[in-house]
Amino acid sequence: MKNRNILGFALFSRLWNTPIFILFIALFICGGIAGSITGQLTSINDTSIIKSFADAIEVNSKIAPTFLDAVKAMLSALSWQILIIALGLLKPAGLFICMALTIRGFILAFSASALFGALGAKGILISLCSSGLTWVITVPCLITSAVACYMSAKQAPKGKRLSYFYVLKSQRAVLFVCILISMWASALRLPIAYLILHI
Repeated sequence: MKNRNILGFALFSRLWNTPIFILFIALFICGGIAGSITGQLTSINDTSIIKSFADAIEVNSKIAPTFLDAVKAMLSALSWQILIIALGLLKPAGLFICMALTIRGFILAFSASALFGALGAKGILISLCSSGLTWVITVPCLITSAVACYMSAKQAPKGKRLSYFYVLKSQRAVLFVCILISMWASALRLPIAYLILHI
């Protein structure tokens, strides 16, 4: 059992100790900075849309989550993981994966920044209820999956389209864990958000 745990950690540490992992984190942060600035500018110019969006999130979060809500949340997390895997098929894979991570960082930061700019402290609370609570789990999982897909695309023999998936098989344990944890975290956000607004 101890050897299995060491082997499992080695699969992740091999990806985390690569320059591309640092690069992907940096690109995500750059997207987040751009999203934060844009969100603040948006909240200054027009708060009506942001407030209506925040009201919708607050109303939905106050309703006890159902199984269908959990499924939708898990599918949302799964869609980003599938997108990263699919982008590994494109050429150049690194460029498209970088773009996806930057956009993801932009979207997450934009929503949080816009809500904070328009509603202040209440905006932070709404942001946590919408998706903020899961960032600390889903984002590292997404970046780890991105590194695995990038390395597989780089190692895949040229001229053979499906060779990418053949090489990606060596990363299946990492991808499975990242997908599973991301979906679990996304589903767990719903009851936590419900409890936050009822404290």
